[in-house]
Amino acid sequence: MKKLIFIIAIALSASAAVQAIEVDLHNPKLSQVAANYKGFNYINIVGFNDSPTGYFALYNEKGTSNPIRLWSLNIGSSTEGGQHLYLHDYGSRCAGRANNLDNVILKVEGRNVMFYTYCSEDKYRYYTPKTDRGGKYVVNAFSQGRFVTIENLDYKLMFSTDGFAKAWNDFGGDAI
Repeated sequence: MKKLIFIIAIALSASAAVQAIEVDLHNPKLSQVAANYKGFNYINIVGFNDSPTGYFALYNEKGTSNPIRLWSLNIGSSTEGGQHLYLHDYGSRCAGRANNLDNVILKVEGRNVMFYTYCSEDKYRYYTPKTDRGGKYVVNAFSQGRFVTIENLDYKLMFSTDGFAKAWNDFGGDAI
């Protein structure tokens, strides 16, 4: 895992508008990374310094604003008022499953974490840590290091942690 992140880190380039990390999967130095994303040509990763949410996107055309697959990581409030992280998968895999709450195990930085998964009526899948312990682990992972990987989905997702700690602390969702 560290080798994969190191390979990506040495190949990063920033775009002018939003400081997205763009990874060209045609780069021969990234053949190990590209093997995880067959059928795609580019990865864009946007951190919390440059967006209210973190993004991980797979593209086929450079510079396009239309990703083929997109995941975002949002900080939000639960119905009980607590502050939580929500991973949104903007695919349409959950058509016909609206309002079902299921459990799924995702690997966050190599460690199994139980998540609730929910498919909304607009056909987007959402994930949030199920337990307080799991939630704290995920928040700590995003508060340290440069990237966080989330696995056991269709693809290995890598999110930039840039600006996460400030965004988390400034959100105020756990205010009493």
